[in-house]
Amino acid sequence: MNLRKHILPLVIAGTATINAAAQASTFDALINLIADRSPALAADKARLQAQIESERAANVPSNPEIEFEHLWNGNGGENRWSAGISQEINWPGSYGARSVLISAMSTAMETQNEASRLVTLTSAASTVTDIIAANKEVAILAEINESMTLLQEKIMKAWNNGETTILDVNKIKIETLRSATRLETAQNNLRTLLAELSTLCGGEAVEIPSDLDFPSFSLLSFADYENALHQSPQWRGIGLSKEVARKNIALSKSERLPSFNIGYNHAYEDGTHFNGLSIGMTLPVWSRKHSISASQNEALAAEFDAIALSSELTAKLYADYTGAVALGSQLKAYASAVEGTNNMALLRKAYEGGELSLLTYLQEVNYFLEARLDYLSIQKEYTRLLTTLSIPLQQH
Repeated sequence: MNLRKHILPLVIAGTATINAAAQASTFDALINLIADRSPALAADKARLQAQIESERAANVPSNPEIEFEHLWNGNGGENRWSAGISQEINWPGSYGARSVLISAMSTAMETQNEASRLVTLTSAASTVTDIIAANKEVAILAEINESMTLLQEKIMKAWNNGETTILDVNKIKIETLRSATRLETAQNNLRTLLAELSTLCGGEAVEIPSDLDFPSFSLLSFADYENALHQSPQWRGIGLSKEVARKNIALSKSERLPSFNIGYNHAYEDGTHFNGLSIGMTLPVWSRKHSISASQNEALAAEFDAIALSSELTAKLYADYTGAVALGSQLKAYASAVEGTNNMALLRKAYEGGELSLLTYLQEVNYFLEARLDYLSIQKEYTRLLTTLSIPLQQH
């Protein structure tokens, strides 16, 4: 029995699986690192926390007020003076209503932070995917440019020996210049993407290995992604936003009730000291007239926002899924012609064997180059859609 015949394919398959897992692990580590360093994400979190702290500050009694009065007797008699301290207190139920609102806002804030991180992870995945594709494009174009440069050297040598024509010399010079220009453009694009990545990280540099491959994700059923969407923080946040709006209505209603001002007063007049209490009541008849109406309109707006957002998320999910299915089919069609066969080497062999003229060779090189770049573009877009679909699955 030929063990090599049976074992070698298993070893190759196992190695490919390990490499794919390592690439996916590196990709996940990179996008999480980017999210951890994101100043925009940190700012959103701080901004939401500030809103909570503002509500907590409003949920404590106002500061005590101290008063002092001194009156001088213009006729030379005893002067008069008085002092007091008072405290304004809202209707007791309003503190409880605001506490309930704060609790709802805190839950919504945590969910919003999760949603923001999910958006940041998706954006980071898109940028890293673009960089992987840009690295691959640079590698392809560098290979073509190197091939054109070597071919130019051979043709120039042949020209010096009188073995070729000036037309061939000019053709190869033009193609070498074109390949060098295209390579430089790709390198500039790569540098731009790396700068964008640095911006996402607040100016910190993040190293993306030049040999990092696209992460490998399996395309699941639409129902799997739809279930993940319904468990996502974006979807949960829809209901929490409506809950916050309802709690805000309850608070507005409680603030229509009176508030009180209780104080202690001391006065000195005509040689006598007086002690007493003061009690006041504020009736918010007009000052809160429109607050309930405003909070009710906010709740209604939250309902419509929920409908719009849920529809938008569902439509985007369907578009991403159908797009991934279509691109997956295109990749399979391209793979048989682009992957597994070194078309450039075959063309070079045919040219050097005299089967192709220089012009035909250059035309064929450009044809297969465009095919490789088209295939790379489809890979990039397919990976983008798969990461967008798959990241929510990994969060729960």
